[in-house]
Amino acid sequence: TLWVGTGENNSQRTSYSGTGVFRSDDSGKTWRHMGLEDTHRIGRILIHPRNPNTVYVGAIGALYSPNPERGVYKTTDGGKSWSHVLKLDAITGVIDMVMDPTNPEVIYASAWDRERRSWNIKEGGKGTAIYKTSNGGKTWSKLAGGLPDNGELGRIGLAISPSRPQTVYAFVDNQGPDAQDFAHDERIPSGQLTLKRFRQLDEAQIAALEPKVLAPFWTRYFPTEYKQEDALKALAEGRATRKDLEDQMRKRNPGVFDTPVSLDELYRSDDGGKTWRRTHRSRIGGFGGYYWGKIFITPANADDVLLAGVPLLRSRDGGKSFVEIADWNHVDHHAIHFDPRTKGKI
Repeated sequence: TLWVGTGENNSQRTSYSGTGVFRSDDSGKTWRHMGLEDTHRIGRILIHPRNPNTVYVGAIGALYSPNPERGVYKTTDGGKSWSHVLKLDAITGVIDMVMDPTNPEVIYASAWDRERRSWNIKEGGKGTAIYKTSNGGKTWSKLAGGLPDNGELGRIGLAISPSRPQTVYAFVDNQGPDAQDFAHDERIPSGQLTLKRFRQLDEAQIAALEPKVLAPFWTRYFPTEYKQEDALKALAEGRATRKDLEDQMRKRNPGVFDTPVSLDELYRSDDGGKTWRRTHRSRIGGFGGYYWGKIFITPANADDVLLAGVPLLRSRDGGKSFVEIADWNHVDHHAIHFDPRTKGKI
């Protein structure tokens, strides 16, 4: 018995809509349409491991317009009828779900609040959250306990450890300001000019910078018509101030000094979602978001985690540090399969 949920569960401009869910009872030779056509895009399907007629469907909904057919649906009769067991709102759907391998009544679902336009996308909002049920969808609780609560979270990918089901990971696209931004400069080698270091210098110190130090910074942040040599001469002669330089930087990019967003973060819970902690100090970067946002755990090791995007990142220390294990493929990574005959070989 196979189930397929249709529609791309992404939010780029060309994410195509689906027509609901389909079921095959002959290993894919023939298929039957089982409804939910108004869900537009299916985020995830979970099947009860001991009762194939009990199925959960997470629906992300329409891309360009609000619609209430979002959230989690459940059937106990193989798709003949459906119950809308987790209702959210008209712009918040469910993008991912995971089931406790030792207790199929326990399910985690990640809700995603997002609005797409052809020219822009609001990648997160107040509706984004992680929900948990311990009774097969009858009731749900919204999880907190260390997860970001800034009202600007985007897509969240979920993974539960097969070897330690109390361990759950959340791969969060955090569109809010980076609370740890102050520390990033500490990891950048001495001799490289950054925005924060620049703003701590006075006019004389800027004028005294070595050209090889200032040149890459100038190319990145100043308008092309604003020449480095002329500006340094004006600083040295007192005809310009650091504020004048900052105004030129804002001329090229009005938000140049805004606090950057956090982007991708990994959170971990070791108590079934009661409490969460960010696993890493350094920034992961920005490659999850509206298109990727998937996480996988090696079956035999709860600390061996993989994040799928353009590169494929792997952590063997529970998310403290990451290395790229595949960045040469064309072009993205969207799924990972672990060979059941081995101890976690991909």
